[in-house]
Amino acid sequence: MPESQDICVFRAMGDDFDANQFLAEWSLPRPSVFKKGETRPSRCSPSRTSGLVCEVSSGDLESQIAGAVRFLEDYRMAIVELRNCEDVESIGVDFMYSQPGECAASVEQFWFPSNLTGLLGELGLSLCITRYA
Repeated sequence: MPESQDICVFRAMGDDFDANQFLAEWSLPRPSVFKKGETRPSRCSPSRTSGLVCEVSSGDLESQIAGAVRFLEDYRMAIVELRNCEDVESIGVDFMYSQPGECAASVEQFWFPSNLTGLLGELGLSLCITRYA
């Protein structure tokens, strides 16, 4: 992943999850659908599961958080329905954040605002931060 590509994505995955079937009934913005065994453009190896990914926001971490709150509020009903799908094994929001030139041994702390964590908890979503150094 390039250092400048700090993005937040929404992911829903499961071995038997049929994202296309879900998207036939529910709308999510710019979904990228993948099936187990397929090689995705962003990966070198075949996917170990099926699912969908939606880019939520990009930019610095504060911009990603604001975008995630908007996404969760705007698509609340679809997310609740998706969370209730039997075949969805993993669902959540992933903040991908890099800090160019930072020493790997350094410690950085960031507190997420309660409006974001409250929505995640209410929707039964996990929070994942992927940090590239």
